[in-house]
Amino acid sequence: MSQSARRRFLAAVCASALVDPLAFLTPVFAQAKAPEKVKRIGFLWVASQADQTKDISAFEQKLRELGHVQGRDNKLEYRFASGRNELLPDQAVDLVRSKVDVIVAATNPAIIAAKPATTSISIVMVVANDPVRAGFVASLAHPGGNITGLTFDVGDDIWGKRLELLKEAAPKMVRVGVIWNPDYCAGAVLLNRLTGLDDRIEVHKGSALEVPFPDDSFDAVWMQNVGMNIADKRKLYAEVYRVLKPDGRFAFQEMAAGKAVTSYFPLPWATDPADSFLVSAEEIRSALAESGFVAELFEDTSDAHLSRTTADGAPSPLTLAVYVDNLAQKAGNARRSLQEGQIRLVRGVFRVK
Repeated sequence: MSQSARRRFLAAVCASALVDPLAFLTPVFAQAKAPEKVKRIGFLWVASQADQTKDISAFEQKLRELGHVQGRDNKLEYRFASGRNELLPDQAVDLVRSKVDVIVAATNPAIIAAKPATTSISIVMVVANDPVRAGFVASLAHPGGNITGLTFDVGDDIWGKRLELLKEAAPKMVRVGVIWNPDYCAGAVLLNRLTGLDDRIEVHKGSALEVPFPDDSFDAVWMQNVGMNIADKRKLYAEVYRVLKPDGRFAFQEMAAGKAVTSYFPLPWATDPADSFLVSAEEIRSALAESGFVAELFEDTSDAHLSRTTADGAPSPLTLAVYVDNLAQKAGNARRSLQEGQIRLVRGVFRVK
C-alpha cells in the first residue's frame, strides 16, 4: 500500500471511530471479495456484555447491510471481563485457541492481555492510550509486530495530525467541539492565523455551563483540564450531553481529588484553593452516569504519568508556558501533589445513550 493510500485508509478509520469504535472494521469487509472460508473475529472487552450491546449491535447490523452473513461469511466470538481485568489473560488465550483470524482488543488492559497470547494473529487495538510508551508498538509510523489499530491519546504532538486526518476523511467538516480553558482562546485564534487555518477552525468563547450551540450539534466533544475549575459538575456534564448527537462520544482528561487534601499552591489550574473544585474519580463517574452517559473507558493514569521521564533534546518553545505564568513552580506543585496522592489524573470516553 502506498503512503498516500495508507493515509487515506487511516483517515477513514479515525473519522469513523469518532462515532463507533468498531466502525473501522467495516471498510475492510466492504472492499473484500467473498471469503473462501468463514472469517473468525475475536473481541476482547474489559466491560460487560450489557455495556457493549449497542456497539456490537451496530457493528453486526452494518455487516448484514454489506451482505456478510454470520455463520456463512464470518463468525464473531466475544469475551467480556465485566470489569474483572484478571480474567483477560485467560480470555485472550481462549480466543487464540479458538483460531480466530483477528483479535479486537478494546482499551489498554485488554491489549496488555492479548499481546503475549499470540505473535501470529493480528491484534487490532481500540481506544488505546499511548501505545508506544505502553510497549504495544515500536512507533506510530512503524508499529512492527502484529498490533495495529486506534489510539486514544499519544501526546500533544499528534493533535495537528488528528485534525489533518479528520479533515481529509471529512472534507466538508467545519465543526469539531473542544471544551478548553477560555484563556487559551486568544492564543488559539493567533495560532490559527499563523498557520493559515483561521478560515477552517472556529474558536468560540463562552461558559461551559451554557454552551452556545443547539442540541445535537456534535459527534464528539473533547475536554482537557477544564472541570477542575467548575464547581457544578452535573451542570457541566448535562451541557456536554445536550450538544452531543445520539451515540456521540465525550472524551476528557481531568485532575481528580486524591485521598489527601490538596495543599500545594499555586497549581496550573488554580492560584489558590478558592479556584480549585476537585472531586474524586468516583464522583466524576457518578455524575456522568446521572447525566445519561455510558462509560466506554475510565482509567487512572497517575502512575503512568509519574513514570515518564523528560525526553532528551532541547524543549519545544511552544508549551503551556505560552499561556500559564510561573509554570515551573505550578507544574512542580502538581507533580508533588500527584506523588503524595493529593490529586489523581484520570481519562475517560463516555457515550451518549
